[in-house]
Amino acid sequence: MASMRAVVVPEPGGDFELVTRDVPEPGPEEALVRVHACGVCHSDLLAKVGAIPGAPYPDRKSTRLNSSHITIS
Repeated sequence: MASMRAVVVPEPGGDFELVTRDVPEPGPEEALVRVHACGVCHSDLLAKVGAIPGAPYPDRKSTRLNSSHITIS
């Protein structure tokens, strides 16, 4: 299986960690997109310090993505 790099916060107040994960298989009505860059937004930082109750750990997904042109046909 192909692998990818991801940055996660393992626990509230933890440091950002670079990890290697398996690339997930897209399910029905989903698409796999290659991401070239990803930023950290304010809500990511709030989750990092534990300020968002119920935020999932260690898998925190960012909302700032920069990808190539995407064509769906």
